[in-house]
Amino acid sequence: MTRLATRLTRFKGALLAGAAMSALAAATPATAQNYEGNHQVRFGAYLLAGNGAGDATITHLGTAFPTDYSHGTVGIGVSGGLEWLRRGVWSWGLEIDGAALAGGTDITHTTGPAAVTKIGYDYLATARVRGGLYLRHDMLWYGTIGVAFLGTEAQTGSLKVSSTQTGLAIGTGLEYDFGGGMLFAEYLFTGFGDIDASTATTNYTYNADLHTFRVGVKFKVGHDWYYDDVAARTGRPLK
Repeated sequence: MTRLATRLTRFKGALLAGAAMSALAAATPATAQNYEGNHQVRFGAYLLAGNGAGDATITHLGTAFPTDYSHGTVGIGVSGGLEWLRRGVWSWGLEIDGAALAGGTDITHTTGPAAVTKIGYDYLATARVRGGLYLRHDMLWYGTIGVAFLGTEAQTGSLKVSSTQTGLAIGTGLEYDFGGGMLFAEYLFTGFGDIDASTATTNYTYNADLHTFRVGVKFKVGHDWYYDDVAARTGRPLK
């Protein structure tokens, strides 16, 4: 009897402990994660639309044809980065991204049998730092600056010249945090100045500055999103 009473007492204690743990688990979000630290890793994808306008001079077979031109482009890209969450409402981060582009413009530059130069962009990539202010716990407004890389292409007839340009990227954006990730909208200016390129028959000088607008989604990696969203922005460390 004594042994049976002891077992019943232990069983009762185990039931009470299990009930208490279940209640605690129900009241507290899960805190499992891949690592600890005061930063967030994120990755995502976005759609891009942009426009560039400027002066171009096409020198074809020794004759120069100056003109104004406008260049529209669309693209799809991927991004990755880090965000450091600071005490209060400030945030700092790093961002890298790359997009494949489509679109271009045709410049006709003879009065006889038409010779047409096609100017297009193949890709746009950036590496940037950013600083932001949380307007509320789920809305970040930020500014960003860094370096940009643009793949350009110009073609007259069957002759084509491609190159990669390096320039400045600067912009601003908004992120809406929905828990496990965020939706974002961003404006970015990328400036490359005048581009000079040549083939056997044609010399090209044109401006490749771009104004782009991006919308996309990013997902958080490695942290429990509840604590990222609630605890970190009230000054407590990330879980």
